[in-house]
Amino acid sequence: MNTTAPNTTAPNTTALGTAAAAEAVGLHVASLAPRGAAVAALGGDFGPLPPLHPEEEDVVRTAVADRRREFAVGRHSARIALGGLGFAPPVIRRGPGGAPVWPPGVVGSITHAGGVCAAAVAPAADVAGLGIDIEPAEPLPDEVLTLVCTPGERHQLPPGPAAPLFAKVVFSAKESVYKVLSPLTGRFWDFHDVELALDLPGGGFRLDRGPFPVHGRFRVADGFVITVARPERPRALTTGGTLPAVPPPVPVLLPAPVSAPVRAVPGPGPVPASARAAAGPTPEGTPPQMTVAQHLSADVEKVRSYYRLVDEGDVEGLLALFAPDAVYHRPGYEPLTGRAELGRFYREERVVARGRHTVTSVTAAGGAVAVQGGFRGELRDGGTVALRYADFFALSPEGLFTRRDTYFFAPLV
Repeated sequence: MNTTAPNTTAPNTTALGTAAAAEAVGLHVASLAPRGAAVAALGGDFGPLPPLHPEEEDVVRTAVADRRREFAVGRHSARIALGGLGFAPPVIRRGPGGAPVWPPGVVGSITHAGGVCAAAVAPAADVAGLGIDIEPAEPLPDEVLTLVCTPGERHQLPPGPAAPLFAKVVFSAKESVYKVLSPLTGRFWDFHDVELALDLPGGGFRLDRGPFPVHGRFRVADGFVITVARPERPRALTTGGTLPAVPPPVPVLLPAPVSAPVRAVPGPGPVPASARAAAGPTPEGTPPQMTVAQHLSADVEKVRSYYRLVDEGDVEGLLALFAPDAVYHRPGYEPLTGRAELGRFYREERVVARGRHTVTSVTAAGGAVAVQGGFRGELRDGGTVALRYADFFALSPEGLFTRRDTYFFAPLV
């Protein structure tokens, strides 16, 4: 493969989601996956779907219709793939970070883009982790490129017009790498937490800066970028982040540092009683005193959970984070006031169909959290969006959002 723009066509919206597109993606994932893996891919128009298990249905009970359908197709794809390893159709629960919980002895991941869902699974005895990702083969916008690629990765991109498309390869490769890292480390990884070494002519990549070696392969074909990642050797982790000579049967989780820099600025006044109560009683039985730093950390985690719930389409879950009379301000729009208006916005009026927020920095001061990051997603009309944003949250003493202000980085004057 040359380091010029690959000979590929951007996805045609009239062809996405068809059985042919899903078959092509499935074949590419299977050819890139490790030996012994099982792969299944379905178009979003596949149907009728078998019903979800009740525990799975609970995950998306309050989600928008598109998210429910996407989730169901992904779970069905995963069960087909597990059948390739000899498993009867299991319940595939959602873990704490949103990743699928596989049957014991299995690793794998699910991905969806452009109307196609794919799942890949493998025996944990053969490979310690498996991450896959598919993305439309469209250039990564310049305003998102710096959010995704580290300076070292940008230096590896080819000069000229091919760079944005290969930046999309980096984006997809990191998504696959995160699906390997997160289950084994128990933490969320952001784009600049890791750095990849790219082998563009050979269609490969490896984790150059991270907790343990991961390598992968990529392909740009049939309108998609397809990436697959796995640990360099099929061995479990130790707490030191190295791969031992003899693999133990169960991976040991690494400590979970903060994924994006948080600058805590102590605010005035006492810590709210609700925050103090969250710490539980002290050994002496006296009321606990939650430090300001702990309180700010709780505020930050509440904000992080908001972005996760938005990206998962969990409207009821995210509304529970807001006070009943909360106000949401966006430049150029009328404010949204109260949970009813917020719920109508997220269910019916929001122009975004699906996407992913990336948090790059967080600043917390008593009762307030400021966030900068990037968003990339698909619109309801079939278009795509990629932009940077800044959010400002005000929290009540009970830890609920009373106000949110959103600003987008876009040319104006």
